[in-house]
Amino acid sequence: MTANVYVGLGSNLGSREAALGLALHSMRTSAALHPQALRCSSIYETEPVPKDPPQPRFLNAVAAFRTEATPRQVMDELLHIELTMGRLRAERWGARLIDLDLLMVDHVILHERGLHVPHPHLHERAFVLIPLAELEPALVHPKMGVTVGALLLARSAEERAEVQLVGALPSTATP
Repeated sequence: MTANVYVGLGSNLGSREAALGLALHSMRTSAALHPQALRCSSIYETEPVPKDPPQPRFLNAVAAFRTEATPRQVMDELLHIELTMGRLRAERWGARLIDLDLLMVDHVILHERGLHVPHPHLHERAFVLIPLAELEPALVHPKMGVTVGALLLARSAEERAEVQLVGALPSTATP
């Protein structure tokens, strides 16, 4: 069965735009995901959350696509892409070359070891809600029963203002 999948992309080390582009290219060409109709939001720059330990600012975006892969298969492939790109998990909440988060899969609610769908902090993070709302403002959070647009408006104006539009992901960032 084909499902709509939403993935958060983030990077705060190295060439951040290039890392987002490579991750998007890796998803697009993944035999495990075989994504259909892949789209990507604009890129946004934000302070890291949480702010401790101190680290560089993040670039964030959201990708959306359709796939026949299960949520577990999607998560496994995202972890594989991170590993292939050189992601090291040395410090929780630490700086990272690439961070791929499975945000939502249609109206699926899952709580398994290493897999929580929807992402448990999705509704708390303007840096995820803004690019997700750019793609799908009417998307309904399966646990909360409200739209992504409404969740975004529930964040403070100050928090929303901290998420700064950078622009579209350059096509040159994708090999």
